[in-house]
Amino acid sequence: MDKKFFDQVTERVAAILPQAEALGQNVRNDVKDKIEEQLKNSLGSLNIISKDEFDAQSAALQRAQVRIKALEEKVSRLEIEVEKK
Repeated sequence: MDKKFFDQVTERVAAILPQAEALGQNVRNDVKDKIEEQLKNSLGSLNIISKDEFDAQSAALQRAQVRIKALEEKVSRLEIEVEKK
């Protein structure tokens, strides 16, 4: 999660708190900071990865699946050869 994401979320949440706006910019900033802190703490405990990490893992999995299929086919051919002897 990047800072821009947290900024966007906290801005949206702070925007729906009209009473914070009425109390002034300092209170609004405090509320925004607290919300951002809570979000970071809450989301930080989750096992979340970036899209780039996900894409890299997906590609690695796909390569592994192709390799496994090739090895399974090779084992099958070898089993047939052994049975023929």
